[in-house]
Amino acid sequence: MAKTFRRIFLCTTLVTLALLCRVSPGDVVISEIMYNPSPEQGPDEEYEFIELHNTGSESVDLTGWSFSDGVFFTFPFYMLPANGYVVVCKNKAKIESFYGITNTVGNFDGRLENAGEKLILLDASTTPQVIDEVRYNDRLPWPFEPDGNGPSLELVNPSSDNALFSNWGPSLSSAPTGTPGEQNSQDNPLAHETDVVINEIMYYPLSAEQKEKFIEIVNIGNEEIPLNGWQFVGDASFSFPGPATILPGEYVVIAADLKWMSTHYSVEKSFGNFHGLTSGGGETVALRAPNGVIADYVDFHDDDPWPILPDGDGPSMELINPYDDNDFGRNWADGSPSSPGRQNDAFSTNNAPYITKATHNPHEPNNSDNVVITAKVRDADGLSAVWVAYQVVLPGQYIRVFDSAYQINWTAVDMNDDGLGGDEEAGDGVYTATLPAQLHRTLVRYIIHARDASPERKVSRAP
Repeated sequence: MAKTFRRIFLCTTLVTLALLCRVSPGDVVISEIMYNPSPEQGPDEEYEFIELHNTGSESVDLTGWSFSDGVFFTFPFYMLPANGYVVVCKNKAKIESFYGITNTVGNFDGRLENAGEKLILLDASTTPQVIDEVRYNDRLPWPFEPDGNGPSLELVNPSSDNALFSNWGPSLSSAPTGTPGEQNSQDNPLAHETDVVINEIMYYPLSAEQKEKFIEIVNIGNEEIPLNGWQFVGDASFSFPGPATILPGEYVVIAADLKWMSTHYSVEKSFGNFHGLTSGGGETVALRAPNGVIADYVDFHDDDPWPILPDGDGPSMELINPYDDNDFGRNWADGSPSSPGRQNDAFSTNNAPYITKATHNPHEPNNSDNVVITAKVRDADGLSAVWVAYQVVLPGQYIRVFDSAYQINWTAVDMNDDGLGGDEEAGDGVYTATLPAQLHRTLVRYIIHARDASPERKVSRAP
């Protein structure tokens, strides 16, 4: 299901008896958004809408449910039937007239931002619970067609995670202004687009020659996928030819210079020539399926946490594990020097823990403030330890990272996710430690470490 949240509650039907029924409010998902209608259709304030879909097998009472972010609306009495749809409108009368539908409610207050925003659907409990949440955008990796060009933004698979950009696409040409109140034109529970993964990028070879650049993709699924109509968009552009396919487990290389690639590497399947990747630094590579879904997206950089050596020192940038999030820098490594058309030399099924959102508070402490360090840490194998090491540089001292003094006098403090000692919530994946107050003008350096629970005991560090 799109969300894991579930509740059991009493609901009533439009008969004389009250029935005790088991329903799953988490089965109600945001399934379509019209946030910027085309000028030909009419003004935004008249034709904006949000569609909800009940993917469950029982009716759900939406009475008192509400949207609390982006737009504001509280549902009147409304029973959403199993597999049913309801359209929340900015202008109910206009939507009903234009689309010829009646399963609508409205009008909501506010407007859907054309540049994107977060929408939150809450239930009607005393302490409202989040039923669904979507943060859409009009920039990559989200589809661009819904931004004033006519189509709505549709959920491709109603059972998929609708927080992910790769599960949304523009309404198809068969539904040029969307499909409010009915099954989406994009509805495809068997879609395999996200099985195609950007797996290796050579963006700044040692020679700095454009002809040596390439992008590799791999099919991690179990189905052969036709590539006809697929495109690279963003900072690299290329359209695949008609007969192209990618087999399960197959690696395909897209070269800036196909002739150069064929004479320097033994690659079974390659295409070219792509244009772009000319900045020699961080860029955006996105793979767009024929239905407008951005199947994969990498917004890479040439500094930490991304690998450094691929920025002109020879190696390509290789994804460690194609089943992991490839828009996260620590899932990439230096090639040795590169491996186009085959499994990456950097391949491993056991990544070190992921450390993100590392921060300290207060950001500018005074000499009486303890400092709380927090970081989001996760690992598929679990975590055996998370700690922060800090170094105190007293006023008047100056220690550079390459000085011998930098290597000593670090103090380790355990970080915990137990809801105690300053940690806000137990088990939420955010680890916390508190460092003691220091003298005025004291510099404190800190590095967060995490060790996984695998037999290899892999360790990562940040920042």
